Amino acid sequence: MSSKEIFITDTETESTVEPVKEKKPKKPKKELSEERKQQLREQLKKGRETALKNRQKKALVKKIDREDKEKEMDEKIAKKVLQKDTRDEEIESLKNELNSLKQKSTNDNSNEIEKMTKNMFLLGKTVDHLLEENRNYKKRKEEKKKKKEEELEIKKKEEEEKKKVEEEKKVEIPEPKVFNSGKYRNGLNLKGLL
Repeated sequence: MSSKEIFITDTETESTVEPVKEKKPKKPKKELSEERKQQLREQLKKGRETALKNRQKKALVKKIDREDKEKEMDEKIAKKVLQKDTRDEEIESLKNELNSLKQKSTNDNSNEIEKMTKNMFLLGKTVDHLLEENRNYKKRKEEKKKKKEEELEIKKKEEEEKKKVEEEKKVEIPEPKVFNSGKYRNGLNLKGLL
């Protein structure tokens, strides 16, 4: 190392001044004419009006959908809460007529009272009969379903047994073949192997 050698350190290279970029001046905006400004205002006004109409339509559709859903829910609630059969109403009306006729209690009405009691009796019988038929139908349907399931299980078992039998038949070992080729024309030569 001679005395004439100069070493440059990192600090000296960093201290060099970087050139400053000059900003280009922006071009001024073009002035719009009054006609163009008026045209843009009209377009903006028209766009706002159509946007408002579209929002109102969507709001109306949502409101209608919401009302429909509420009606459906109200109908379901009404069906569950007011679950009366038409026959129940008929029975109630016949009872009311019977009570009104009993209050009058005249000889002419006695025949009507007897008819009304017979009608109530028959109506009650038909309701009971229909309920019993419905129960029997459900029982028969369940029994048929069980029978079908049992038949399917039996068929599956039979198929499985057939497959097992076929597999057992397939496993049979074939007899060894005797090769007649080359120097072993009279069969396999096992003299050298034994």
